[in-house]
Parts: sequence; structure tokens; C-alpha cells
Amino acid sequence: MNTTQGTDSPSKICRTRGDIFSQVAFWQGAGFFSLILVIWVKEILDFPSLFYDIPPAPPDWLGASLLSAATLIIGFIVVANTFLQQSRILHGFIRVCSYCKKVHVGEASWEQMETFISDHTMAEFTHGMCPSCFTSVMDTIEPGKPASKDGPA
Repeated sequence: MNTTQGTDSPSKICRTRGDIFSQVAFWQGAGFFSLILVIWVKEILDFPSLFYDIPPAPPDWLGASLLSAATLIIGFIVVANTFLQQSRILHGFIRVCSYCKKVHVGEASWEQMETFISDHTMAEFTHGMCPSCFTSVMDTIEPGKPASKDGPA
């Protein structure tokens, strides 16, 4: 039994993230369902005739059906796209070599961290140099000469 207060296990954190993504999908679906409901209530109750004192119009069943179908298709695309985007977010533990910083991806397979993250997320990498590394590299290239204040580009 875990007696530590205030700490969450990694599996609990992952489940919480999954719950958040499920809630996002639920509310997106509920929003599109509400739009379909508004379409049909408008057709049945004929809102323009109620609010603007115009003669009632016959319900347009075909128009409401087509609008509902289009809303359903768009809703499916939006929820599916959200699911696909969220599935590309990394979660859990990633085993990284403490020396070369490669990521363990299989039984005996390791790959560069940049490649792994680029393949599994929407992130892209670019490389630069922090000021302390810039200073140490400049010291090894030209010992005794102070590094410029401009730092790395």
C-alpha cells in the first residue's frame, strides 16, 4: 500500500491524461449533437414563424436531414482528428541512455532522441548552443581569449 501523500504514480498520471482526452472527445461530440438537435427543433417548431409573426412554413425534412448528415460527418471528422492528434502526444516512461542520450525503441534497438520524438510527436528539432557550452567550446578553441558577449548565433 502506498503511504506517501501528495505523489501520483506515473500510471495514474497517464490515466488522468487519458481521461482528459476522453472528456474533450465527449464534449466535442455533445456540441455536435446539440447542433443536430437545434436543426430538428427549428424544423419542428418553426422558429421564424414564432418570433417574426410570419406565416408558418411546412417542415423541410430533406433539408434538415442533409444538414444533420453534414453536421454528423463534420463532427466525426473533428472528433477523429482530435483523437489522432492526442494519440501522438507522448506519455509514460521513455528509457534514455544516460551517456549518449539515445532512446530504447525495441529489444536491441536504440535511436537518436531527436528522431524518436520527431517520429512520435508533431515536434521538430533544431540545434543551437547554450551560453555555457559556447564559452567552454571557445575556451578549447582559443584558450585564454575571452568569448564574445554576443554568444552563439
